[in-house]
Amino acid sequence: MNRLTLPALCALVWVAPAAAQWPTTVNENLPVATDPTRSEAYPSILPFTNGSTLVAFLHSGPLENVYQIINLNGALVYSDAQPLVPGLNLSDPYFPRVVSDSTGGAVVAWYVSSFAPNSGYYAQRLDASGNRVWGEMGVRFGNARLGSSTFDVCPDGLGGFFYATDGGASTLSQIQAYHVGAGGELLWGGLSGIPVATTSYHQGNPFICPDGQGGIFIVWKDFRPPYSMTTAVFGQHLDAAGNRLWGNSGQVVHPAGPWMYQIIPDGQGGIILHCGAGGPNWAYRYSEAGTQLWVRDHVSWWDLARIIPGEPGFFYLGFTYGRKFYAQRMDMEGNFYWPSWGSGEVGQMMIYGGMDEPSIPCLAYRAPYLYGMAGFKPSGSAIPVYLRGQKMDAQGRRQWGDQGTLLTRITEGNGWPQSPDVVADAGGGLVGVYHLNLPGDSEIWAKRCRSDGSLGGPPSPYAPVRTYPATMEVTARTVRFTLPQAGYVRLEVFDTAGRRVAGARHASPLPAGEAWYPAGTHEVTFDGSALPSGIYFVRLTAGGMSQVQKMVLLK
Repeated sequence: MNRLTLPALCALVWVAPAAAQWPTTVNENLPVATDPTRSEAYPSILPFTNGSTLVAFLHSGPLENVYQIINLNGALVYSDAQPLVPGLNLSDPYFPRVVSDSTGGAVVAWYVSSFAPNSGYYAQRLDASGNRVWGEMGVRFGNARLGSSTFDVCPDGLGGFFYATDGGASTLSQIQAYHVGAGGELLWGGLSGIPVATTSYHQGNPFICPDGQGGIFIVWKDFRPPYSMTTAVFGQHLDAAGNRLWGNSGQVVHPAGPWMYQIIPDGQGGIILHCGAGGPNWAYRYSEAGTQLWVRDHVSWWDLARIIPGEPGFFYLGFTYGRKFYAQRMDMEGNFYWPSWGSGEVGQMMIYGGMDEPSIPCLAYRAPYLYGMAGFKPSGSAIPVYLRGQKMDAQGRRQWGDQGTLLTRITEGNGWPQSPDVVADAGGGLVGVYHLNLPGDSEIWAKRCRSDGSLGGPPSPYAPVRTYPATMEVTARTVRFTLPQAGYVRLEVFDTAGRRVAGARHASPLPAGEAWYPAGTHEVTFDGSALPSGIYFVRLTAGGMSQVQKMVLLK
């Protein structure tokens, strides 16, 4: 009998402090970073441990990227924001981007201009408690390229991350990709990374997402003929070893000149591409091999539209149209579930702004709800700005009324909140974060909306308990796990190179895809007979969280 030995997944229990500090009125906001002697800007946020919110941002005096944690009750964990790399003096860093490390922590990545001392691409990994995993120096994983201006980052599912950026020369920008492992090791091409397409034409503005098998999909704006004047969106699929699967030059995935484009995984080895050129937008689905499976038009509107994954088999789009914030729910077969173009509505109304004009829509999903946030202001006026939030179920029913919940009223600064973003928290509410430009200053603020649409922290007393499976026994026949509540479960096994050897779409020792399980203890069939002896990693994903553990297969 094959036997896999795993460390137990321990139950994690946390009781929040009794005193809530989230503001309860429209006119109050939570100051995340408001030092008048510094400018703080470009927040990037992530739902974090025990209902907290991680915020990474750039501040001046000295100019550096830092992070702060807001706990569930609205208290700042650190009296002062913590530097991501306190052992380095990096001049001219650009804004940070934070993503989950898929093990309960986070990865923050950014770059330092090629014209600055210590130029390059940098990252820091934080554990679930907010401690720096990669030390005070972080990881320098790439040489900054001349003209580098945009980048994207996504998790690899095993504690590391992928990164793609443009640059190389002012007249010939090329996309390079990087893979950094959980320990900070450089897995693709060292400090040079690897090129995603071997062409001699300008490439720019990459966006990436994981393929679920240790590789990534990348899309970018490309200027090769016959698209030299209008540009087109090209794509590439890199496997776990960095091999180009869609040909050395990539392939065109949207032939029209794009103003906006984004991608998400389709959960079945391919991608959903969302793109447009300042009017109605399109959605495409491409397979793992690059085959176009379908295309739909009028899925959303304008270049500020957003796309996010939803429950398994579905995705959501958010956009503004007229004086309303709309959303759309679609499945992976390209079917619309809410009102669509031609029905008299462009989507399902999320927030009605009345006579006010809407701004950048923000979306978040946490089963079983879609969350949204957007600003509204009177036409022709910079202020006031009304920041509103909303929560909708899968049937498109608005939980917080037609106008949503008024989170805050901004009456100073130069108008729209900058870099707004929203996360859904463990209590069924949302947290919105933004920075506000003031005369001679820039500050970062936050606001929380409870599950019922009221403002403030969790009700008191409030003692959320997050319980993960306490044990997971894996043998040649079964995987046994315990769920504290019903939900979707995915089990996957990876080798030490990050390649998925067990999971959806393959002849597998595990059930394919995700399955719904009620609360309690369950057993699923496992057959490791086709796997060689060695070290593997098992990932269990349930309840919006992932646990990764090392396992040893002995024969």
